[in-house]
Amino acid sequence: MDIHIVVNKKKHFYWGFLQDCHQVVFYIGPLEIDVYLRVDSWSLNQYISQWESFIEQLHVNGKSCLILEFYQDSKILEVFWYLFYKYDKKVIVQKVRICNDTDDTFKNRPKIIPKNCYQLIPEYKKYYPIYGDVHQVCWELSPQQFKNLKLRITTDKVRKVVAYDCVRAKISFEGFSQLVNMPIVHWSVDDYKKQWKDGIDRLEKHDSSCLIIRVVGKPYPMVERLLLYKRDNKIIVYFDYLISLDYQDEIGDNIITLKNCYDFISSEQKHLEKYRVDEWEFDIGDFDEVDIEYIDTLIEI
Repeated sequence: MDIHIVVNKKKHFYWGFLQDCHQVVFYIGPLEIDVYLRVDSWSLNQYISQWESFIEQLHVNGKSCLILEFYQDSKILEVFWYLFYKYDKKVIVQKVRICNDTDDTFKNRPKIIPKNCYQLIPEYKKYYPIYGDVHQVCWELSPQQFKNLKLRITTDKVRKVVAYDCVRAKISFEGFSQLVNMPIVHWSVDDYKKQWKDGIDRLEKHDSSCLIIRVVGKPYPMVERLLLYKRDNKIIVYFDYLISLDYQDEIGDNIITLKNCYDFISSEQKHLEKYRVDEWEFDIGDFDEVDIEYIDTLIEI
């Protein structure tokens, strides 16, 4: 089975990235993946060189990747890729998206290019964190460790991030620390502080709670939060980020408020399933070569 890739050499404006992109369709066995390829960090030729080398990497190193979307600057790394893992005579393929928007994580990282991108491939796992720089799905904290969980404002100085006025906040607990840009458009700083206190106190009488990290209202609602579950005398902490269709599925047309924020906490098991990666299995002999076809018109899917 060849990996067949159809590339539209002409760029077209794509609203999702607010820029001109190449339409590309990937055919991997029964999988048909339609993407708009942004070329602000990698050129089309760089993507193509990565696609052409990925099968050799799979056979030599036992794991590889196909990068469908890539963006990197001094503060942000975004990668949408398919990961390939060789086990015996099988190849497991996973669809994974990572996004990091913290200030410090990639400060000293060299620029990622097709030749070194394979160094980013993680070890195989069935569950992946959704939140940008969070490298595990959840944390299990003892009552004493949970007491050390802190969410605090690091500076009251307001700065514009994307389209929103934000202040800086820091989340820290056992073995973890994260800086975030906290929008103060729909919630005030005092709203966040009150919710954090109420959310922690809630666990005295309930088995679940949440701490709101970022919230934005209409027309593009979004919420980022810590979900907290009591289990076996421990507090299980998950990061959760809801936007677009994910927000619609869980929150509906509601806007998160101080009063209703606890109404949208699913069971822990249901929440865990959100982290399960889409996965497919193929025979190792199915991956022989990459066939790239170039056209000049939009591709009908």
